[in-house]
Amino acid sequence: DSLPVKKRSLFISKALSGYVLILIPVFLCSLSLAITALISGNTDFVLRVFVNFGYSALVLLAISSFSLIFVVSASSVFDFLVSFFAVNGGLIIIAVIAESLCEEFLGGYSEGFFGEMLKAVSPFIYEFGAFYTLVFTKKITVTVLSFIIKSLILILASSLFSLILFKYRK
Repeated sequence: DSLPVKKRSLFISKALSGYVLILIPVFLCSLSLAITALISGNTDFVLRVFVNFGYSALVLLAISSFSLIFVVSASSVFDFLVSFFAVNGGLIIIAVIAESLCEEFLGGYSEGFFGEMLKAVSPFIYEFGAFYTLVFTKKITVTVLSFIIKSLILILASSLFSLILFKYRK
């Protein structure tokens, strides 16, 4: 005899446990790096470690939430892989087509905008590109707030969409 569990609670508990399992190793690595920095006397580095942990957590949650859509909608591992790579490959193809159309029909359009177009259509490229910019360059501007807001929107939208798919799947 098992207790009745609603699909929504089952989905939320499984998704949250997955997120926690992803974040624990990243947190432990960040903590060990911070402790090592403290022991070596590099206290300025400790704050940067935890800021980068925050960025990493947002990236991991956003990517996991987006990937969850494919996990929920797939009936097998093969379906998951095909849909995951087809959608992400399709997003890149859309960016290539849009970029070539812009080059053809927009005067003054330069090829340097292609990276920005890829960031606009692919959540993976946006998250990792923004993470790289924030962590490895010294640009601390409105980009940080924009990154946080866009990541949170991606996390919420993907999780909500996954929940809806999970609720109505047979």
